[in-house]
Amino acid sequence: VAAGVGVDSTNASGVAAALDAVRWADATVLVLGITRDQEHEGTDRADTKLPGLQPSFALQVLGAAAGRPVVVVLCNGGILSIDDLVAPAPAIVEAFNPLDHGTRAVAALLFGDENRWGQLPVTIYPANYTAELDAAGAGIANYEMAKAPGRSYRYYTGVPLFPFGHGLSYSSFALACAREGTTGLAFECTVTNTGDRGGDRAVLAFHRPGDAVRRAAGARHPVPLRRLVGFERLSVAKEGVGRAAFAFDADDLALTAEDGSRRVYEGGHELVFALGDGQEVVVGVRLPITDQ
Repeated sequence: VAAGVGVDSTNASGVAAALDAVRWADATVLVLGITRDQEHEGTDRADTKLPGLQPSFALQVLGAAAGRPVVVVLCNGGILSIDDLVAPAPAIVEAFNPLDHGTRAVAALLFGDENRWGQLPVTIYPANYTAELDAAGAGIANYEMAKAPGRSYRYYTGVPLFPFGHGLSYSSFALACAREGTTGLAFECTVTNTGDRGGDRAVLAFHRPGDAVRRAAGARHPVPLRRLVGFERLSVAKEGVGRAAFAFDADDLALTAEDGSRRVYEGGHELVFALGDGQEVVVGVRLPITDQ
């Protein structure tokens, strides 16, 4: 173990020893992040970047590893934009604030004793996101979610560093979903483990309003790009199949109107089922229900 650099320090005296340890290691776990000193209730960050010498130190570690495995583990309360590390880092783990038992869980995952990885509950924006907000007149103090470039996966129109729901696994999975019948909003998804070990995967169900609905609502109130309406987490054995059932009603596909009420729009809607690894299944439905 070598300290390297402090969380928010300009002291580089520990860098040489850390890089020497990396050169001798078969694999390196590089822990980066922020603490309550950088962000807590009543104290906000000016941006979402890694503080101090961490960005440059991380690139030095990746260079010193000379192609040997490096796992970047992020420990943080708020998101971290690590644009320059995404391409060179072989693996990145978002651990948030793991505390005591969480560190044991991270160790079990890194050493392959477990394969129960999660999927992001947040959108990780690129490093220039706060500048984009300011340029659009939607600075940090402006909480209009839909104001360009938008906030959260519901309204952000840019390209996120990592999208809401993203997550990988030591295994691989195949997703198939279908509507059950034509009169209700019941669906079944099957998740087939196509990898060489058992693992966990969450099926995420999003509501995505169709174009006609967007046109009908757009003049009155914002319409989200998509909205999470359900999820099911499955543990699927090697070569096994897991099943997730979803049942919705029209109110689940309602939008928040200008007065704060919930309004169901007739017309085309989509249910988007996703695994967080890029796979999505889109099922279209029509709601013959007038505004209510």
